[in-house]
Amino acid sequence: MEVPVAISMIQQYPQVADSKKCPVTSRTLIFLVIFIPHINQRVVWYITFTVSFQVENDKMIFQFLTMKTKFLLTIAFFGFLFTCFGQQNLSWERWNGLIGEWVGEGSGIPGQGGGGFSFKFDLNKKILIRKSHSEYLANKDKSANIHEDLMIVYPDSTGTPCQAIYFDNENHVIHYNITCSVKSIQFTSDKKANAPVFRLTYFSIDDSTVNTKFEMSHDGDKFMTYIEGKSKKKK
Repeated sequence: MEVPVAISMIQQYPQVADSKKCPVTSRTLIFLVIFIPHINQRVVWYITFTVSFQVENDKMIFQFLTMKTKFLLTIAFFGFLFTCFGQQNLSWERWNGLIGEWVGEGSGIPGQGGGGFSFKFDLNKKILIRKSHSEYLANKDKSANIHEDLMIVYPDSTGTPCQAIYFDNENHVIHYNITCSVKSIQFTSDKKANAPVFRLTYFSIDDSTVNTKFEMSHDGDKFMTYIEGKSKKKK
């Protein structure tokens, strides 16, 4: 008679039979009923009910803490996002003089060239895109060719537009660091082993004229002018 009683209690409170959830297991109940036959059955029922209540109470506390933890993590995550993106108060003031389309002619080594470039904002003024098209005349060393490139100026984590990445139709990819002064904006590539360092400088002559100079260096200190020329802003 005692064993069915213990089994009935275990079936009614299955969580009691799980030793991971409850310190009083089914074996304990069977021991109480079978080997201590004079124990008051109400005592056994009381123990079972108490343990069951404690398990349910712990489960509710755990669920509450889990919800609270998720809520706090969500608040922290969105706070992190607002902090990161809030820092990017972009300032393009020093770039205003370059915005627009430019045409010009230049001369240098290895030959004379002509073409133009443009600076235009994109992605709601989050980036600045420069496109360039140049035509180089033939000389004794090279045949005539057309050069096209695209460069994206973008901000760092502080919101300062001081980095750029360059692509062209000759499969070059160059990462530039940018420095600005009152009259000039200069792009300088990273130093890499066994690779030249490039420097591109825009110098403002007046509101409608800019001088463009592209230089190369083998050590990053001594630069040689490759192309230089003046450009006029289109009306």
